[in-house]
Amino acid sequence: MVNPAGTHMHNHLKFFTTNRRDLQRNSAGHPNFSTRTLHIDWTELERVNGKAATAAQKQWWEIKSQYADTVLLFKTGKFYEMFHDDSDVGVAHLGMVYMKGKDGHAGFPEAAYGKYVAMLVERGYRVARVEQTETPDALKERKKRTKGKKPGVVNREVCGVVSKGTRTFCYLDDTSLIEKGGGATTGPLIAIKEVAFDGGDSKGGDEGAANAVCEYGVTIVDAITGVVTLGQFADDVLRSRIQTLVASFNPSEVLYEGGRSGASKTLISFLKSICPPHTVIECINSTECFPKSNALDPKNKKILERGSGSVSPWDANDAVKELHRRAYYPRSSRKAEGEPGISRWPEILRRCVEGGAALALSSFGAALFYLQRSLVDFEILSMGIVKAYCPPSSGAVDESSAENASKQIEKMYTEEARKDEGTDLVDQTDEVDVDFGTSSSSAATAEDQIDHMALDGTTLTNLEILHNLSTGSKDGSLLSKIDFTRSPHGARLLRAWLLRPLFRKEDIDRRADVVQELSSGAAAVAMCEARELLRKTNDIERLLSRVHSMGGSISSDGSANNISYLPEERAVLYESEKHTKRKVGDFSKLLNGLKAASEIPSLFANTEVESPMLAKIVKTTDDGGCFPAQMREKLDYFFDNFDVKKA
Repeated sequence: MVNPAGTHMHNHLKFFTTNRRDLQRNSAGHPNFSTRTLHIDWTELERVNGKAATAAQKQWWEIKSQYADTVLLFKTGKFYEMFHDDSDVGVAHLGMVYMKGKDGHAGFPEAAYGKYVAMLVERGYRVARVEQTETPDALKERKKRTKGKKPGVVNREVCGVVSKGTRTFCYLDDTSLIEKGGGATTGPLIAIKEVAFDGGDSKGGDEGAANAVCEYGVTIVDAITGVVTLGQFADDVLRSRIQTLVASFNPSEVLYEGGRSGASKTLISFLKSICPPHTVIECINSTECFPKSNALDPKNKKILERGSGSVSPWDANDAVKELHRRAYYPRSSRKAEGEPGISRWPEILRRCVEGGAALALSSFGAALFYLQRSLVDFEILSMGIVKAYCPPSSGAVDESSAENASKQIEKMYTEEARKDEGTDLVDQTDEVDVDFGTSSSSAATAEDQIDHMALDGTTLTNLEILHNLSTGSKDGSLLSKIDFTRSPHGARLLRAWLLRPLFRKEDIDRRADVVQELSSGAAAVAMCEARELLRKTNDIERLLSRVHSMGGSISSDGSANNISYLPEERAVLYESEKHTKRKVGDFSKLLNGLKAASEIPSLFANTEVESPMLAKIVKTTDDGGCFPAQMREKLDYFFDNFDVKKA
């Protein structure tokens, strides 16, 4: 007999429905209640079920207690099974039907994973993939070695949690979404730390500028490309710069601090009003329970867990300690700097640590907690790409009393932006030494320091720069009218340029000279051929991230770090041949994309290039340009030693 929805066993469990408590025994009304965990009442479960839970059932409930807000795809053989409330989700959103029995139960084959996960994530669900990390034969051997009570079921571990903000589009996923959408179908994950100024009093007082009432630390994680961005800035009572942040990045997930000392009601309400409808807004408490690992190897278990399990995600010092423990970034020489050292960490992150950018690091800690729970922390952070960000203030916020760390992050952001805009290609200047100490005075006037127009959130929205007002999509926006790029990474760069229009006449003239030269004459002919090559480059940034995730990181002594502690490395997959083809395909696409890009300088080799900026772009470093020299020769090594068909 097939039971209809609402009549299954889990619907009658009070600890699962009307009387939920988290692992810290907090009820739903408690300010520190966490929806991420669940306290299991085993006595009630046995009473309602009519018998004790089997080993497999107990295994499911133990995992569910650690991931209570997540849909579990519980691997059994070649199928992903959905039990209890998860089966309700499958029936409601995936077109499935319940199987017979009093327990809610549905499922699908491993080969359909990408299709169904995409449907769930688009609807705002978090999905955990629970894989068998032990074969039946290995279980038999473990039973022989075990004294006392024998294990009754193969070991299973959570190998990854997919949400809108943590989706990396791995070899299991349906990548057609981002390939067709130009790499812009999903927004980043943003963690926001808020601190009000003492007593809630505003600070500042410059004429014509709103007083700053709070300061924010933000971390922006682009899971697809592996880019992490840190920011720290003051804001006014209208939260103008937070609005600009949301309008600029169009986040898919936003994390804020819960509890009495967390984000203000003003911020929470503001986020709910300005974020797009598809954005998931999530509360991370000041104290959270970190999931326990089911790894059989004690060493792996120790790495995957965080101490006793109770962590402080928003603690900046804890975040730095965890970065050292997991060793995402190369360590410094122990002889030179002692243990641990951070001189080889990404520049922006290192300067934030050294300069005491506490709010930025606090938000980074929350993002790190979320990535670790999702088991995508290593593949994202080990890319080592960390950038700076600061929303433009347009003079609307008086920052005279802002923390020096905020001002220095803004300086780093400005330097990075100039590199992305190409304005530093011709008028090369010495790199600004970012010092978190007392800033030295500058003789330059305020106008001389302005290099771009400041577009705040209101301007971006009302002028429909990135999205239209009616549906929130790109259609009809200014970006849609000017975006004729041939590559996803080119589309991302154009979007960044649009958010920071050039202000200085000389910078605008240089860019206009490049456009004019590429529109006529011999350079225009070369450009037509170059556009076809750019179309063949694929999404290089995404592919680099995917290929990077297939291997280990490099330690300080040049050896590869062992990543066997990751549950994914132990997963028993039955579609391995299909998955291997996807991995090889990604690597092949990357090589062919780089090969196509390497041919661009040769197209302009016999062309008289007049624009100094264009010459820098299309010439190799051997010829005074910035395009990598001997790129084709280096790629030939891989083409000569890697056979796609055999792989």
